[in-house]
Amino acid sequence: MMSSLDTQWDEIKASIKLSERQRSELYAQEVQGTFSAIPSHFEKWSVHQWQYDGRPYAKFSCPNCKTIFTTGQLELEVRHCGDVSRMPEEISKRLEQLQIKLGIRIQTFVDGLLGKSRPATATTPNLNAF
Repeated sequence: MMSSLDTQWDEIKASIKLSERQRSELYAQEVQGTFSAIPSHFEKWSVHQWQYDGRPYAKFSCPNCKTIFTTGQLELEVRHCGDVSRMPEEISKRLEQLQIKLGIRIQTFVDGLLGKSRPATATTPNLNAF
């Protein structure tokens, strides 16, 4: 008669054998080139706002080569890990909409119909205010 401890031990051994078999199958698939357990790039694009003035910016980071870029422009091409990455269209659109909302970019009615926008003119600081 088996005790519950023996039953639990047998279940643990069976799960270990199963995970070892799964690892060996994944390794065999990797060697054959049909499966890659590790993606080639872990690059990440995101939209943020500067803490001191609230201006939005796009941030690119790659933990593989430790590359980090930030820009307020709507287009960015980054060379890293022996490859070239371009800013995704969705990040560019989110950045543009946030800039329009905050008045950094201007979009007239016609620009809106054409799907364009342009940077707002920089205002000259009033030195009398200091």
